[in-house]
Amino acid sequence: MLNEIFSGKCPACSGAAAINAALCDECMSLLHQFNYFCGRCAFPLSRPGASCYRCKGKLSKRITNIYALYHYDKVVRNMILQLKFHYHIRLKYTLKQLIFLPNFITKYDGIVTVPSHFLRHFVRFYHPADILAEYAAYKLNIPILHNLKRVRYTKFQSHILRADRKENVKKAFYCKKFKSHIKNILLVDDILTTGATINECVNELYTAGAGRIDVLVFAK
Repeated sequence: MLNEIFSGKCPACSGAAAINAALCDECMSLLHQFNYFCGRCAFPLSRPGASCYRCKGKLSKRITNIYALYHYDKVVRNMILQLKFHYHIRLKYTLKQLIFLPNFITKYDGIVTVPSHFLRHFVRFYHPADILAEYAAYKLNIPILHNLKRVRYTKFQSHILRADRKENVKKAFYCKKFKSHIKNILLVDDILTTGATINECVNELYTAGAGRIDVLVFAK
């Protein structure tokens, strides 16, 4: 384990990298942050003036703002899959080095992470969403709330057709009612694709008493 953490290999491509570097120079050059955002909800856009998933109705209208840090490209995809399914320890520290919080994230009463089913913890060493949530909680000085639970085991969203993803996560979550002072929630996940999982979680948070719900993901 120590050899992996302190090796001179890039955790994304296994090429040569400085020991204290998050990634090798080539992989760092391939990371793309978002430069354009929807003026109504801050949804990240690939180009200015593009249509926004949230404002077109593909994401729940109960989401006030939704933020993503990086494009879900080859490097990010490889990092997240390695961390989730291949026990790549060093990537936990790599992700921490790559996280930044947008200036437009404001005050929340708590952070909620999109949860994994408890059986998934046997096949995942780290959940990338938890790493992002822990960082945000520390930086914003707010608690991580554990009201949201995954109550039904589902197939991996990445392993099924996009058209089937909404049905796959239907009634897969339950949120315990929030205390009366908990109104503004930051919901955190690692990847946003179709939005089916996020939408299902947002509906549960709203039913449990959340007022404002913003979403932060590592990549989309």
